[in-house]
Amino acid sequence: MKKLFFLCVLILFIWTSYHDLTTGTLPKAVSKQSVDIKEPSKSSQPHKNVKVGPGDTVLSIVEQLNPQQKTSIKQIMADFKHLNNGVDPNQIQIDKVYAFPLY
Repeated sequence: MKKLFFLCVLILFIWTSYHDLTTGTLPKAVSKQSVDIKEPSKSSQPHKNVKVGPGDTVLSIVEQLNPQQKTSIKQIMADFKHLNNGVDPNQIQIDKVYAFPLY
C-alpha cells in the first residue's frame, strides 16, 4: 500500500512539474506590440497624466494627487475609466501613462 501511495505521489509530482514547465501557472508577459492602450481622452474633467510604477494602484495614485479629498471608490473608478477611454482600472500596467482625476 505504501508503494502505491508513493507511486501516485511521484506521478502527481511529475505531471505537475511537466504542466508547470510547459503551460506555466503565471500569466505570460505581454509584448508591447500586442497591448492595446488607448490614449487618454480630451475631457473637460481636470486630470493629471501619471506614469504607473510597480505597486501603484488607481486608488493609491488618486490619494497622492488628492490628499484632502474624500471621494467614493466607485466615483474614482468611473472617472478613471472615462478619462482613459474605457481602460479597466484593475488592469493598469507598469510604465504606462494614464490620466488620473483631480478633485
